[in-house]
Amino acid sequence: MKPRWKVPVKLEKHEQDGGVKLLRSIGAVVYEIGTRRRKGKPCPKCRAFVPNDDFGTHQTPGIPDVLAFLPARDNVREVLWWEAKREKGSHFRKEQKEFREFVLMTSTWHCVGALDELLAWLLEHRYLAISQIPHYRIPKRFQQQEG
Repeated sequence: MKPRWKVPVKLEKHEQDGGVKLLRSIGAVVYEIGTRRRKGKPCPKCRAFVPNDDFGTHQTPGIPDVLAFLPARDNVREVLWWEAKREKGSHFRKEQKEFREFVLMTSTWHCVGALDELLAWLLEHRYLAISQIPHYRIPKRFQQQEG
């Protein structure tokens, strides 16, 4: 018999919040590009609450969610753009692919995915060591290196 409950899928904003905290914890200077919308505001005439009906980001399509200036190595900070995504399958829009292609033609970095992908990127580029990550968060491709 299958259980009746489902494990909740983390939202993109939760993945992004965790990644921003992680980046700041290693000494990165982080700028979140995405917007946080207000729920609404009082009507100027009658003071009744009017819900927000504008759900656009008002940003250039394709720009990632996070810009991070990573900790300095030899007095140089590398730049990482991170397009945060949900844990389970978010789509990658055409404008996001184009932005990534341009970034990869420069000396900056680009990472796409949930917090686990950001962890893997930080491990690959030696901003984190496996010993700094809880065992249950270590990406599969790094588990053989553990120990």
